[in-house]
Amino acid sequence: MVEGTIKSKHFPDSEYKKTRILIDHGKYEGLVDINGGFSVYVPEAGVYKVEAQNLNYFFEPVLVEIFETEDVTKRIKAFLFNIKEGRSKQLVYPLRLDPSHIKEYFEPVPPFNPMSLVMNPMVMMTGFSFLMMFMMKSMPKQDKKEMKKQMEDMKKQFGGNPPGIGANGQPECVIF
Repeated sequence: MVEGTIKSKHFPDSEYKKTRILIDHGKYEGLVDINGGFSVYVPEAGVYKVEAQNLNYFFEPVLVEIFETEDVTKRIKAFLFNIKEGRSKQLVYPLRLDPSHIKEYFEPVPPFNPMSLVMNPMVMMTGFSFLMMFMMKSMPKQDKKEMKKQMEDMKKQFGGNPPGIGANGQPECVIF
């Protein structure tokens, strides 16, 4: 007989009726009473894995060893189940199971962050374009006569038209 209780201040009384006790993945099964107690009959001695199953809470599995001795105090030993070693820390018997955490079925949606809009690359490019457009208005304008003079100076320097400018003064278009 595997016995124990489920007690925790974070575990409401309404969850007792939704909790099942499974031994060896459902080979033996029991329910939890109104006070949180449970007892499951196991016919023979051996090592059993005890799991409390609930939709909203997670319980750590427990290994229970039942020996064929006459001494009642040494007959049953309980250990916390560890995947690597099988058993780790010894527990008191009758079992006292506490939920380790509340199960999370859905990922919480993060709240709206206005900075995510500002950090969008498309918004950044548009903002930069508008900024440059307004900056160009405040820059000093060059006179057409000054630009023409600079072009003539470049022609003299390069001995003709600057690279990319044709004989008629228009940009050359190269088709590949």
